[in-house]
Amino acid sequence: MNEKTCVIYKGTCFQAEWYYDKNGYNQAYDYYCGLDAVRQGRFLILVERLADFGKIYDTTKFRNESDGIYAFKPQPDRYLCFFFFGRKIIVTNAFIKKTQKILRKEKRVSLKCKRIMKTDAMEEKEMTTYEQFFIDYPESKEVFEREKNEFALSEFVLEQMDKNKLSVRGLADKANVSPTIIQKVRKGKLANHINFTTFINVVDSLGYKVMLVKKANP
Repeated sequence: MNEKTCVIYKGTCFQAEWYYDKNGYNQAYDYYCGLDAVRQGRFLILVERLADFGKIYDTTKFRNESDGIYAFKPQPDRYLCFFFFGRKIIVTNAFIKKTQKILRKEKRVSLKCKRIMKTDAMEEKEMTTYEQFFIDYPESKEVFEREKNEFALSEFVLEQMDKNKLSVRGLADKANVSPTIIQKVRKGKLANHINFTTFINVVDSLGYKVMLVKKANP
């Protein structure tokens, strides 16, 4: 197995690959090859879904096993994997889960594979801490993006207040909202505290307007 033959499926959101060692061996692929067509198909259905849509909502089919390790669960099989740089899903090892002890043992194998790939990648390419964060914690992206956007808005409001010499009460009066709302916006506490109309009023009072722009790749 090599860089070309390790590909399981190329999806819209991710590319799924078999992990392989320096000798080109992958335990999960050997396991897969030993199964009948029905069980192979169950695994490929899950891989295709995750790779094309970016998420599987049914935790009985795909689940976070902690420490950045995930499991495809096409009954009765388990395939451990992790998300990696370049929007890849790397499948490391496979087994039938009979006890939690087996899962812990197999998870250690998957973590070792992840460490090896991470080390190799850092030797080949200088990877930033920022890039590594999303490799280690892909499930955190939604929360990260929301908090980043809230912080960006609070910074924008603070900057405009400073430029225009506006106090909290002054901006509140201009936007026709309570000073408490402005305080929450300044601190980035938008969730459950500010509705769309209030947001528009604050932005408008600072001399800006909101525009909706379609993303190139939604």
